[in-house]
Amino acid sequence: MINYMLKDGERYLDISDLVIYENSAHFPDIEETDNVCETIIGFLEI
Repeated sequence: MINYMLKDGERYLDISDLVIYENSAHFPDIEETDNVCETIIGFLEI
């Protein structure tokens, strides 16, 4: 259900990307720091 709502919201934002971190729970920035940083850097390079 949550994934559906996120994907639905993504349609309304022109430059958005839905990223789901499979190996983290509530704190992906702490639990998957490298992946989150790569995602942010990639987004900023658009």
